[in-house]
Amino acid sequence: MSWFNTEGIQIAGIASAVPAHTVGEEENSQKFGSEDVEKFIKNTGIKSLHRTTELQTAADLGFVAAEKLFAELSVDKSEIGCLVLVTQSPDYRRPNTACVLQNRLGLPMNCACFDVNQGCAGFVYGHAIMKSMMAVSDMKYGLLITAETSSKISGDYSHAAMMFGDAGAAILYSNAKILGGGGTIILLVHALPTT
Repeated sequence: MSWFNTEGIQIAGIASAVPAHTVGEEENSQKFGSEDVEKFIKNTGIKSLHRTTELQTAADLGFVAAEKLFAELSVDKSEIGCLVLVTQSPDYRRPNTACVLQNRLGLPMNCACFDVNQGCAGFVYGHAIMKSMMAVSDMKYGLLITAETSSKISGDYSHAAMMFGDAGAAILYSNAKILGGGGTIILLVHALPTT
């Protein structure tokens, strides 16, 4: 099995964001019938999901999570060397959504930014990419954002609409070889954007 060594690159913090709007058993029963919904809940345990409003996007969820993370950790945004956005529901085809977030978050112009189109294994790929890039560079910090608005892809009348919700997370990486310091500090923040 392949492996890679990224000693000294650590997670400094994590923040998450979910939309305030939820869809539950009652709404799903109107679409799919109460028998199907009851069977689905029995098999999965999923009773409700967070859903974006029509105008909310994956970048909105990632933005809220990242801003909360920056505020809680008092990070100097000018020291972010890389932004990787993992999503299968980007806001635009072009430009990549990571560049839109770079501007919106006020990250430096020399910050490397790109999208990674991955689903279930997306965090694992993003984590490996971020740690690898930081291990061979002089970056002090890197920002990984994972965000999905699956509801916009699955459609209202697909049974997948009962399985996949909308959410975003921001993960800040630090380079202990440059910054010094010891173990990983993990901060879990749950933010609820309402617009």
